[in-house]
Amino acid sequence: MRHAARLAISFLACATILLVTACGGGGGGSGSGGPLPSFTVGVTVSGLTGTVVLQNNGGDNLTITANGAATFSAPVTSRSAYAVSVFRQPAAEYCSVSNGAGTMGGANVAGIVVTCLRAAWTWVGGSNAADAAGRHGTRGVASSTSIPGAREGAGSWRNSIGFVWILGGTGRDSAGTTGELNDLWSYCECDGTREWLWLTGSSTVNAPGVYGMRGVADGANTPGARHGGSSWTDQYGNLWLLGGRGVDAAGTQDLLNDLWKYTTSTVTWQWLGGADTVRAAGTYGTRSVPSAANAPGARRGAQSWASADGLDLWLFGGDGLDASGAQGSLDDLWRYSTPNATWAWVAGSSTVSNAGGVYGTRGTPAAGNRPGARIGASTWTDSGGALWLFGGVGLDSAGVRGSLGDLWSYSPGSGLWTWIAGPAVANAAGTYGVLGTASAANAPGARQGASAFLRGDGKVWLFGGAGLDSAGSPGNLNDLWTWDPVAATWTWVAGADVVGVSGNYGTLGVISATNAPGSRAAAVSWTDPAGTLWLFGGQGAAAITSGALNDLWVYTP
Repeated sequence: MRHAARLAISFLACATILLVTACGGGGGGSGSGGPLPSFTVGVTVSGLTGTVVLQNNGGDNLTITANGAATFSAPVTSRSAYAVSVFRQPAAEYCSVSNGAGTMGGANVAGIVVTCLRAAWTWVGGSNAADAAGRHGTRGVASSTSIPGAREGAGSWRNSIGFVWILGGTGRDSAGTTGELNDLWSYCECDGTREWLWLTGSSTVNAPGVYGMRGVADGANTPGARHGGSSWTDQYGNLWLLGGRGVDAAGTQDLLNDLWKYTTSTVTWQWLGGADTVRAAGTYGTRSVPSAANAPGARRGAQSWASADGLDLWLFGGDGLDASGAQGSLDDLWRYSTPNATWAWVAGSSTVSNAGGVYGTRGTPAAGNRPGARIGASTWTDSGGALWLFGGVGLDSAGVRGSLGDLWSYSPGSGLWTWIAGPAVANAAGTYGVLGTASAANAPGARQGASAFLRGDGKVWLFGGAGLDSAGSPGNLNDLWTWDPVAATWTWVAGADVVGVSGNYGTLGVISATNAPGSRAAAVSWTDPAGTLWLFGGQGAAAITSGALNDLWVYTP
């Protein structure tokens, strides 16, 4: 009986598509040997407030400006594949496609759903489990299957048109082995295509640096494996890297102070300054006087900024070596002139100091103000050229070492620091207030390794890090905040007010109001030209396990 029922179902299905194909074993084509018929591909759109452009099979663009049903102009032949994707996202939201791929049968396709949302996360790549190995593919060849291995503390850069680069970190190589990495990757979601490209470096851990001749670019050159380096993008879109904890030319692993430039147009690295050996002491020279002989000492976790015009590279603090070669937390401020290729020691001490920060009066710049020495703070440069710094682990106003939640700005023009917001004491719990509501009383808890980036509207994103939640409990966080410099207020936007939250991934590529990255620190983040926030990797909680991560997320405000 069961076999007979299956035959009956098969017969009915065959009758339904009788004009499309012959049933049984009678060969291909239609029953008369003529061409196969074609059918349309339709979608149903919800939540759209702008304009989205869809594609079918990499072409046949469909521009949609309203919710409801829409149909691609080009029909698809029966037995042929269809694959609907987003070619261009709306300006202020993110759209995803469900049930978008399949093989055309004997009727029009109408079950494809396009969902558009704001203020939601989408998991768009990588693994939902911790400690995933890298899939490097072929060096120099972009692929939809390639992706960096799980990692934390990678260097990162971006340019104005949406390209992103990451280098190294501590994580997993192509074999799943843990160690220091030096692979350089680029990423872009360009015209609806998401692809990682492995550019330089090794697919295995703990590779030594290949320095070549100082000042000479060469395709064989590459920085050694490392984490916690400082990175900048200059006015020409070239990538700059200094130090971190990693591997020198001889294969020795410790703190570095080597300065590198990667020229994106020629795909070559150039060693420009610092030592090709570990544990180099700083050469400070005379305060505020540039010199080719000057160089910051070897360090990791220093704070870095590029000036608004990309001509000057700024460096502050970190864990490293002072003028005498002593190691500890630093509060020295440096400026590197890219046209002149010189460092100038601008402010702070040339020796390791346990002195705390001098906060002065909140909101008032003063010559005596300075942040305490620290590592792992979050930084950004605003449109006016001011340098901003939030948190890290270091010394508060009383010289107490701990997690910090203070917010500072530095004016390169006046040479003055201003304490803007947050407590002057270490280890402060977060004050979250009401989700989505700005308040002068709100403040993220003290933390290090948070991801921060300037938005197109002048506000700032701050995500996660290792710090303290609303109850003062320590751990990794997944809270998302915005800082409004005009109103001088923090707003808790998304995520939990407690530590240790696992990721809620949902379906790969599908936006949902319930999606959320897990708690993490030392991730890479950036914003694209549309103003959406991107987040990659870090050390934290996946869907079930915890460890190094290589998941890629996008958040649409």
